[in-house]
Amino acid sequence: MTFNIASLLPDIPKEQLRPKIRNGRQYVLSLFVEKLQDCKDAKGKPFTTSYYAYRLSHLSVEQLYDFYRICNEANCGFVICFFGALKTDRKPVEKKWLTKKWKKC
Repeated sequence: MTFNIASLLPDIPKEQLRPKIRNGRQYVLSLFVEKLQDCKDAKGKPFTTSYYAYRLSHLSVEQLYDFYRICNEANCGFVICFFGALKTDRKPVEKKWLTKKWKKC
């Protein structure tokens, strides 16, 4: 089953629709990519669309629209709000089953 983006988002003019976008999630991700295209990592390479899709995979489409709106309205800037909201303080969980006897293998 294929989706037509024009039927999902009727208020957007057809000139703004991209041919490879097939659903609402891809459209919102394209908005994030357009805003964040100048952001680069430490090596100087720009992030790919799949990187942003992975970082935002836990959000639904409605939550993505809300998050995009919040980042647009942020006083600190879109990029700082985006990466600041997605930053976590979690440390990797230590695997208790990995003991000294298993490390010998």
